[in-house]
Amino acid sequence: MQMLPLEDTAWAPLPGENAESRISVGPYHATVPGLALRKAFQLEARDPISGYLFFTDDDCPFEERLSITLTDQTLTILDRVSFGAPYRSANLQDSVVAGPGAVDVTIHPNERWRLTVLPRAEWRLPIPSHDGWRWRGFSARRHLRLDRLTPAN
Repeated sequence: MQMLPLEDTAWAPLPGENAESRISVGPYHATVPGLALRKAFQLEARDPISGYLFFTDDDCPFEERLSITLTDQTLTILDRVSFGAPYRSANLQDSVVAGPGAVDVTIHPNERWRLTVLPRAEWRLPIPSHDGWRWRGFSARRHLRLDRLTPAN
């Protein structure tokens, strides 16, 4: 996995009430959550799958939501996860490649998580997280595994 320079992408917020944007890489396009692209990673041959990880936020400093979107090479969305809750900002502080298909992210206030790209989709029980901090939607399949590296505040 390597950082994808943001200038290698085309980014345009979409009009309307939903905080969504259109991202383009080469000839491919996708609609992803968020108004600002903060980081992008390209998954390479040594990673479990080929594709991209996009880190986006709503560009709102007081109630920020961080969204992470995994796509394949043609920007077909495979999985998404969002961090955030009312009165609790989820600002991306840091991201470090932790190995093939894995990236460690620090989310304000000092929460560290590992996102691991899975080689195949796994079944998961589509229930909301117990802490109200993460949101994965109601999909019964996942391509990203999330592991908290620091205790909850």
